Amino acid sequence: VSPEWSPNGRWIVYADGGDIWKIRVTRAGTPLAKPVRVIARAAVECLPTWSRDGARIIYQAAYGGSTDLWSIPASGGEPTLLTPKTGIVGFGDYNGSPRDGGRVIYSSQQVVDR
Repeated sequence: VSPEWSPNGRWIVYADGGDIWKIRVTRAGTPLAKPVRVIARAAVECLPTWSRDGARIIYQAAYGGSTDLWSIPASGGEPTLLTPKTGIVGFGDYNGSPRDGGRVIYSSQQVVDR
């Protein structure tokens, strides 16, 4: 689900089974190796995309009840929260597409007390 080519065209990142995966491919998209799981936690990770330099993968996940935008090194590791915890619980802060010139576009649904 939601496949995205890496900036150098050598990898495709995608979501499957609630986890983020990447696979090394030819320029035509033919797999060169088995898929590699980038992250698998006790939540659903989805909508992956690449940072401009291809060093990080940005994705959406609901760790702790609120859906937020996270980043993880493309080689795997610890995720970093990119959006503040201002969203409405259960609703997302991230829309992986469209992007403009390689920039990731996201929106935050903030609760305002009136």
